[in-house]
Amino acid sequence: MNIRPYEEKDRKVVIALWNQCGLVAPQNDPNKDIDRKLKVGFSLES
Repeated sequence: MNIRPYEEKDRKVVIALWNQCGLVAPQNDPNKDIDRKLKVGFSLES
């Protein structure tokens, strides 16, 4: 496994991974979750 910072080209595989791990909740759109996080920045603190 290669761990590196998120890049927009990763969006589909990240969402697929979240789905495989059971991390996608019906009330949360994973695309919107990613968009919200990108507006805040790349830090994992918020």
